Amino acid sequence: MKALILYHSKTGFTQRYAEWIAEETDADCESFDHRDGIRFGDYDAVLFGSSVHAATILKLKWFKRQIPDWEGKRLAVFAVGAMPLSSGTPVEQLFAQNLTAEERRRVATFYLPGGLDYERMGAVDRAMMAIFRKMLAGKKARTPDEEAALKAISSSYDASDRRAIAPIVRWLARDEQ
Repeated sequence: MKALILYHSKTGFTQRYAEWIAEETDADCESFDHRDGIRFGDYDAVLFGSSVHAATILKLKWFKRQIPDWEGKRLAVFAVGAMPLSSGTPVEQLFAQNLTAEERRRVATFYLPGGLDYERMGAVDRAMMAIFRKMLAGKKARTPDEEAALKAISSSYDASDRRAIAPIVRWLARDEQ
């Protein structure tokens, strides 16, 4: 089976995961920016990876528009999130907000822990994070989830873990859909 990993990465976490998956599976790995030059018909499986930004998987709309054209291909999405998923934001809810029920039946989904890299983040994203930090810090009574979020966004950190790709590697290794 010939597989493609197509990723969109703003600060490097998603790219790192895409490259790790490619190394483990011998899949081709391409940046979303190069999608126009890809011959998708050459692939049996397409795995799309991107980051989560305000509960939205970036560039996912493009991937979703391709699904009807990719009948017969194995499809998956991996989302890389900076915030730890807590009881208030389960993985199922994230994917339910970004994919219809029919799309979730057709597309395998995976969540991978990422991080924050303020040095590589764009100015708009840094400003938004500063506003979010200030808002959380200003709350007199924070929930445990809000406390965890405030701690997580206070500085750059890297929670990526190569072991987290194991379910994706197993999914790609399967012979049937």
